[in-house]
Amino acid sequence: MQAELDKQRLELEQERLALGAEKKLMENVYQFQSSQVTLDVGGKRFKTSLSTLTKEPNTMLAAMFSGRHKLTPDQEGAYFIDRDGTHFQHILINFLRDGDKAYIPNEKHILEGLLREAELYQLQRLSLLIEKLLKPQLSQKDVESQLNLRVYDDSAYCLRTDGGSVILRVSSLATSATFDFGVICNVTLSNTLFRGWFSFYGSVLKNVFFFFRNCYFGECSMMDFTEADLTNVSFCACGGLQSSQLTMIGATRDGVSFHVTGLKEQLVF
Repeated sequence: MQAELDKQRLELEQERLALGAEKKLMENVYQFQSSQVTLDVGGKRFKTSLSTLTKEPNTMLAAMFSGRHKLTPDQEGAYFIDRDGTHFQHILINFLRDGDKAYIPNEKHILEGLLREAELYQLQRLSLLIEKLLKPQLSQKDVESQLNLRVYDDSAYCLRTDGGSVILRVSSLATSATFDFGVICNVTLSNTLFRGWFSFYGSVLKNVFFFFRNCYFGECSMMDFTEADLTNVSFCACGGLQSSQLTMIGATRDGVSFHVTGLKEQLVF
């Protein structure tokens, strides 16, 4: 009898939580529907919500729709902004709605125009992101040069791990290097021993198989990815991670691969 009562109580509690979640979801929907705003930007119409326009504080759009200023819509209820509507599409649909996960085009001429608009609207985070993307991308050769790679002639290297020592076969040695605020895309390094301090603070690393296939970390090696964009970066098949530390505080980690035992436990987020 008691077991049946406990079961019923549990079912009722689950129903209550489900109804609460549904109520909160519908409240958000109602908020969006009741605060719809129509903009006319350079002849292009956009329909959005007040919460989206005021999402980024201390910006021109947040100030315009804060309620502190009187705005006069046109006869159809739209608020006119005399700017480029094409670029505004990226600002509204991509950045204001999706934030750091927003898709930003790679074409230089689009980025340059979008940067001007971001600065006008005082969208500081978007401006910083675009400035990073406008920097020249480091090629495979550039990365290898900055890593100061030295040929190891497939020499043996003794790597100490928690379980003992392992003899590794590596073909190159990478020593300390700094890539702060750099842009690195489509780079792969393999059969490399990383030893020292490697800083990627604020860098953009996209689709980088940086430690792919037979790459190892020497004792006391440090990798700093603070505030970096690590979209689809792979940390697959790496060795020696027990004796090194990867710092990823504030980093964007969408699609990052951690196919290494114990790697996640060693990261500092």
